[in-house]
Amino acid sequence: MEIEISRIDIDKSGQMSLFGSNNEQMNVDLSAGQIQILMMSLISAMAEVTHYVVPLVIDTPLARLDIEHREGIFDHWISLKQQVILLSQNSEVTPDVVQKLKPYINKTYLISAKALSTGGARSEIKENEYFELRN
Repeated sequence: MEIEISRIDIDKSGQMSLFGSNNEQMNVDLSAGQIQILMMSLISAMAEVTHYVVPLVIDTPLARLDIEHREGIFDHWISLKQQVILLSQNSEVTPDVVQKLKPYINKTYLISAKALSTGGARSEIKENEYFELRN
């Protein structure tokens, strides 16, 4: 279901109201993917109107999105002026995703948890081991 939002009001408590093209408040239950796209749109819009150019960090960026919306998100990330940092699960990064984003990827890191003999864990970070980008 495609939803067109013409206005968003946010009150002092952070409650968001969505309005359609007829300027009437919309009562819709957004899916997790739609909420993710809405939040990314808001963050991008705030960055654009404030002229701040800061890195955009996105955790689990693709898990809730279908292929069509993933393509739109890729195009959006590519068009941004700021650095985009993706913290993704290995299941999100398919060969197609790598191929689409490869020209725009500067560095990759694999972050994994290593158990400590004393209990707990520590993070181990390896550059260029998340997926094959080396020639």
